[in-house]
Amino acid sequence: ELRYASAAHPDALHVRRSDARVESLGSPAHGKGPALGLFEHAVFPTCRRSLAVDDLLLLFTDGLIEAEGTNHECFSEERLIAAVRQLTHLPAPELLKELITRIQSFCGCAEFTDDVSIVGVGIKRLGPAPHDSCPVSNP
Repeated sequence: ELRYASAAHPDALHVRRSDARVESLGSPAHGKGPALGLFEHAVFPTCRRSLAVDDLLLLFTDGLIEAEGTNHECFSEERLIAAVRQLTHLPAPELLKELITRIQSFCGCAEFTDDVSIVGVGIKRLGPAPHDSCPVSNP
């Protein structure tokens, strides 16, 4: 089980390789937390998600989905999900490389105008469920 919170970044993607499903992790019902460091007593609501072996999590900054194409449209989360869905068969390093190549092609340039970060986290094995020492917060 994954427990996560959001500090104003776009929702991560959960890639279920077993059936090529790509889903946004979504934000907690109470919304995303503020950007880290803005408020001393900020609250970051958390969520849970079940994972399986061979799943992949993709975390990224907004520069990835806000990259502008030659038609001045943003790459968008919808285009990102569609591209990832086509690449689920690739190992994570190749998937990330091909994804960046496709976004650069969409933009018509080799460099992005905004900062772009993308991280892939592959699930190789699952351990036993942890003790509930870190309960899910509900502000």
